[in-house]
Amino acid sequence: MKDYSKNVYPLNFQVNFLYKVLKLLSKFDFRNLTNSRNRTEIIRALDYFNLGTNLSHEAMDVRFFPKRFNDNNGKIIFHTRLWDPKNHPDEEEKQRRLIQNEFRIKACRIIKNNYKNSSVGIFSDSLSKILAPDLLLDSNKISKKEYLKSLLNADIGIADDGLKDTPGWKIGEYLMFGKAVITTPLNVVIENFSEQVNYEKLSSRNSYEELPEKIENLLMGQKYLEMGQNNFIWSNLNLHPKNYIKKILLISQNVI
Repeated sequence: MKDYSKNVYPLNFQVNFLYKVLKLLSKFDFRNLTNSRNRTEIIRALDYFNLGTNLSHEAMDVRFFPKRFNDNNGKIIFHTRLWDPKNHPDEEEKQRRLIQNEFRIKACRIIKNNYKNSSVGIFSDSLSKILAPDLLLDSNKISKKEYLKSLLNADIGIADDGLKDTPGWKIGEYLMFGKAVITTPLNVVIENFSEQVNYEKLSSRNSYEELPEKIENLLMGQKYLEMGQNNFIWSNLNLHPKNYIKKILLISQNVI
């Protein structure tokens, strides 16, 4: 085993997907289906029916993820949300959310003002209506289904730290869709995932002013296509369930 000093050593990035959920649910007996400890996962599984139970957290059937990636002339995407610092008691997390919100707002504005071939915006809620009314996403396009349609038609995905300085599902989705990635520094250990091969890295969590330089670097000579291909291959090896589960079993065997 290796020692790591960073935030967390995950099983690579996380993606909220499902596979044959109806068959899985049929394996549960009534007691487990009604157990309060299983409630959250059961609700997420029911997103298969598009009930809107989890909004942007809706799980997607991995069988419908793209089998290849395409060129959209370097289109950039960054659909994101704000987190209200007032809703958390911890002062460190409050400050983290302030920095996070600033990056997301400024990043969207820089991209929107400089790149016509882009799709950027912020999920509409009471906080974003006050802080960024010019960036609110169309309410008809905020479902996970619509978001993944937009992602399919993009080439370069912008990512930043989620809550608690860990990557959210967004970056994993970028990789499974074969997108080039520009991200704030990764504070987790990800194996065989290299700067300039799989992603372009901003110097800090609030370095939104560096985005045009990183974008231009990927657009030059269509480098985004090579990075997208690298990420498509990497995600299949590391994020697809058939290999993700194999890694869990391998790690379990090594620990035992």
